[in-house]
Amino acid sequence: MTPANQCPPIDAQGKAAFHLFAGTGSPSPEPSRGLSWLFYNHYLTILIVWATLTTLAILALWTFPSSYVADAKLLVRTEQQGRPSLLSGVAAYKESQISDTSSRRLETEMELITSKPLIEKVVQRHDLTDDQMYHPPLEFFVTPIVDFVNRHKWWGVRKPPEDRNALTKVASTLQKNIVVQPAKSRSGESSPNVIEVHVRTSDPLISAEALNELLSQYRQFALSLDQSDAEQAYRDIAAQSLKAEERLKLAQRRVEALLSATSAVNTSTMGRSPRSASIDPAATAAPSQGAGPLPETTAGQLRQRLTQLELELIEQEQIFTPKMASVITLKANISDVRAKLMRELEKSAREGNQLTTAQRELTLAENSYFELERKLTQIGVLLKLKPEEDSTRLVVEAAQAPSSSEWKKVVLLGVLCVIGAFLLGLLAAGTLELLDHRLRNEFEVGRYLGLPVLGSLDIIPSEHLAAIRGDCTNCSTS
Repeated sequence: MTPANQCPPIDAQGKAAFHLFAGTGSPSPEPSRGLSWLFYNHYLTILIVWATLTTLAILALWTFPSSYVADAKLLVRTEQQGRPSLLSGVAAYKESQISDTSSRRLETEMELITSKPLIEKVVQRHDLTDDQMYHPPLEFFVTPIVDFVNRHKWWGVRKPPEDRNALTKVASTLQKNIVVQPAKSRSGESSPNVIEVHVRTSDPLISAEALNELLSQYRQFALSLDQSDAEQAYRDIAAQSLKAEERLKLAQRRVEALLSATSAVNTSTMGRSPRSASIDPAATAAPSQGAGPLPETTAGQLRQRLTQLELELIEQEQIFTPKMASVITLKANISDVRAKLMRELEKSAREGNQLTTAQRELTLAENSYFELERKLTQIGVLLKLKPEEDSTRLVVEAAQAPSSSEWKKVVLLGVLCVIGAFLLGLLAAGTLELLDHRLRNEFEVGRYLGLPVLGSLDIIPSEHLAAIRGDCTNCSTS
């Protein structure tokens, strides 16, 4: 043991060793360096960072404009949504073999609602500006800086016109703030054919007006898809209808001409009894007088005439010999009437065929003309249809101006900012702790030297240190 009035010896390595504790002393366990260590050593840093960032976040949220969401519901009758076959019945038409499902049609309708041309029409109709649109917090605070840089720096790119650029910018911002989704099923078995549309802006009135105008433009655009095809079909069918009308008139005139010709032949023999029409006085004259030419008669009258002549021939053959002039004349008359009957039958058959063909052509012309006129009437009704009269897309719940803003989201964002500021304070304290290489206690000294520390002394004032040095010098000389 070293006496109390002697200085501690110095070992070969120049390190002080108190023999009182050498070989028997062991260092105390090093305390934990967790969050409590950071709080204890850097509580002021954490507090300053947290307070500064929290204050900036509150000021930013105070200047951030409120957001308002307008809601609307749209019913899409997919079972009645098939596009009309405008040319079916009057032209070649092939029905599609692939049937669209209800979900696919709803997806198409939702994409149409958020299309850029419709949104640009809404912006132009209500003269919307970028200040009336909702911007996310990061975009709201960063966009002015980016615009300032763009205005004061030449990028070497030709810029679009200001009006078109502003329209596109506002339309793009509004498009980002439109949420279209199918309505949720309450039973979970099937999805309804109802689409929910939400529009978020910084003005409650603008939200409702923009949403209602968007749905109106969407219904008008969807109806115009069918009406554009209907207009083209109406023009084509109207031209075909004029041609069909001309063909119908020609067929009617032909049938009337054939009927007039037949009526004229029948009228020429009207007023004569069958007996007087069938028995010609010249034919029944004396054989010495001979027989004159037979008049042109109809097939029925010629048959009656032929029958009468054959009866007379039988009577003459019973009285006279076959070589008598009367018998020869009757036979000649019978041959003449039989030839005329054959010609009349052929003529009647030919005229009958012509009349049948003409009547068939008239029927076809009438059917074609009436079908074209019916189709024109149907297309005319479609062209006169207004968007509000379209029964396949109905606004079952129109948008109303929201009564309150989304203040809950702002409060939640503020809470997250406070928590984030606290975490950033911890991060700053941890960074300082890693960058600080000073030895502040006996545990850090022991870890740095690799030797156990047996004790520690407080900082000694200079006057006391000089006295101690004097005592140690006297001790070593003695």
